[in-house]
Amino acid sequence: MSSIIKNKLPIIILLLTFISCVSDDALNKISEQESSINIEIRNMQLIPVNIKTIEKTQLTINIKSDTDGSIHFHGYDLESIVKKDELSVFKMNLNATGSFPIAFHSSESSSKHDEIIIGKLIVNPR
Repeated sequence: MSSIIKNKLPIIILLLTFISCVSDDALNKISEQESSINIEIRNMQLIPVNIKTIEKTQLTINIKSDTDGSIHFHGYDLESIVKKDELSVFKMNLNATGSFPIAFHSSESSSKHDEIIIGKLIVNPR
């Protein structure tokens, strides 16, 4: 190996390490993306039926409903209370990919275990 390369090798390694660190920071900032969607529960149906998004996103869901109850995101095991004719805002961090059922539990139901699958949360890989 020539003496020029030997002398510059530590500088090259240091530069590559620095570039690698900067790239990791840039990827972390990309992974902290935020997204929002407006949904509606009308006549026990979700509009839109499917919520499509990507992983590593903080999703804000603005929910309007014509019925009191709660919306449950299976797979994430998260639930949010919704009030008739009121805007409910729900935030979730999307870490798992896949297709997850969305269920609605009406306050008028005779059992708190009664649920109706009203849609899907589809989280695609980044």
